[in-house]
Amino acid sequence: MNRDLFLENKYTNWYFSIIENRKNNELPKDTYSENHHIIPKSFGGDNSKLNLVRLSAREHFLVHWILTKVCKEKEHGIKMKHALLRMMCASEALETHKWSKWQYEIAKIKKSAALKEARKNGNDPRLGKKHSPEAKEKMRKAKLGVKRNPEACAYLKTRPITDETRKKISEALTGRVFSEESRKKSSNTQKGKSQNKTKSICYICGHETYATQIKRYHNDNCKLKANIG
Repeated sequence: MNRDLFLENKYTNWYFSIIENRKNNELPKDTYSENHHIIPKSFGGDNSKLNLVRLSAREHFLVHWILTKVCKEKEHGIKMKHALLRMMCASEALETHKWSKWQYEIAKIKKSAALKEARKNGNDPRLGKKHSPEAKEKMRKAKLGVKRNPEACAYLKTRPITDETRKKISEALTGRVFSEESRKKSSNTQKGKSQNKTKSICYICGHETYATQIKRYHNDNCKLKANIG
């Protein structure tokens, strides 16, 4: 097997040791297993029989964890960190496995580090990426019937926002300029939609505006509330 894409370290030895062991001792056909690309497809690997091996769920997670530590190319390492978390969050994986807290933590930390590295170098793999209509349809179907945790949704609606967070949001939006194309898309999105034209008055500052704006920026959320009393 081609090891040119991998660093010469103990993790690479572990990786190929697991692969060789399972190649020589195949799992019984009635045992749950998952196909693994020995040379990942993002490295240039293919779907040939020589590049595939059947692994147990535990082994599959382990080899993907190892792959985050053995890549010569930094770009490959970033992709493997993304892949580790993606394989854990896939719908079929959630149905089959119960990931431990330490496994999930490892995946999250590695993905976060990969994103920071990618942004720092200006080669974030997500930038400019567009999904094909087929991919969008698959994502839509995967979400059908999935219900959010009502407790989590309730928390998101009522969670307090600190002054520090408000300041960061304000600084991020200050000076932001939308392109003509972006403005046109927003305009087209709103066309034909009925809007609530009901107006109301803020009981804090007395400003009159649309009810949706009153709810979002006034009354209990009014900036002048802190100065009262």
